[in-house]
Amino acid sequence: MSMPLKSSPRLVTPSDWMRGALVWGLIPGWIVSTIFHAGLLAGGLLLSRMESCRGDYSSEDGTGFREVGLKTRESSNSPGPTSELPAPAGEALLTPITPVITQPPVAPAFDGPPVPLSLPNASHRPLLGQGPPTLGSPALPAATLPVTGQVTGGGVPGARGTGAGTGDGGHGVGQTSLFGVNDAGKKFIYVIDRSFSMDEYGAYAAARAELLTSLSRLTEVQQFQIILYNNAPLVLETRDSRYPMFFGTDAQRLLVREQIRSIPPDGGTRHLPALEAALKYNPDVLFFLTDGAEPALDASEMQAIRAKNRQGTRIHCIEFGRGPQLVGTDGKPVGNFLMKLAGENSGKYTYRDVKRFASTP
Repeated sequence: MSMPLKSSPRLVTPSDWMRGALVWGLIPGWIVSTIFHAGLLAGGLLLSRMESCRGDYSSEDGTGFREVGLKTRESSNSPGPTSELPAPAGEALLTPITPVITQPPVAPAFDGPPVPLSLPNASHRPLLGQGPPTLGSPALPAATLPVTGQVTGGGVPGARGTGAGTGDGGHGVGQTSLFGVNDAGKKFIYVIDRSFSMDEYGAYAAARAELLTSLSRLTEVQQFQIILYNNAPLVLETRDSRYPMFFGTDAQRLLVREQIRSIPPDGGTRHLPALEAALKYNPDVLFFLTDGAEPALDASEMQAIRAKNRQGTRIHCIEFGRGPQLVGTDGKPVGNFLMKLAGENSGKYTYRDVKRFASTP
């Protein structure tokens, strides 16, 4: 009897598993990619339809939206109290905002002419005060005063002296005038007679008013000093003793006004001490005003003034007389020491009739 042959186990050869791999390799890769991305798209659409991701309000079947607004608090500027209505449930209270319009103040009408403003120039020198002047005495312009005679000295009109403080190339140089005598410079000295005779016909008041007008033309870089004299000179005091002269600021002009208002006319007349005190400041311009043609300066006193005026200060003389100016047979004014003083010091001479001051409105 023959025995059946035992089948030997089947060996898996490499060709067997390669056959399956070949079958999967026959499916194109783009089909697999399409299926994969389609699944991602379907998942995204499903998530977007979920209620937590909707942008609308959950009530009214997803078709309504919440209304929001701003609520304002009443202020004191509002025209009146406003009533508040209860807001519907789920909605914020909306209050309209009413703008408050205020009208700007209306400036009062001004019928006068425009007032020019004088702005000061920048200066490296110290300013000892600020603020506008409050000059109470009305200025007496030179145009209202009759000119009955004027003699011009031998100097060049408008030329600058060589006094201290003038060698700066013209910086700080400005013009001013006194009773029609005009000159330019940086340092000015006013020598004003305050003897008892100046109280007649309002001569001293006219001199003070014209003096304040002359000072108002000076700027803060110009300097000045005032000497009121009778038997002896009286020099005004500056706010700071380190500076013997005033600067042309409003505050210092106000200080000058307060001082000269408290100094009345009194005493006699001595010209030389006042002129010598003035020349010590080495000014560019010296205005000398007096009604005292007598007593006159003698020849030695005139020589003393010329000797002290080595810096070339121009001395302008204004004479206050009573009545018309005396003239000679040739029709020219009769000479006196004031004419000679101005002529010897490159200055100008002018005459004013003090009787006209009392009649001037």
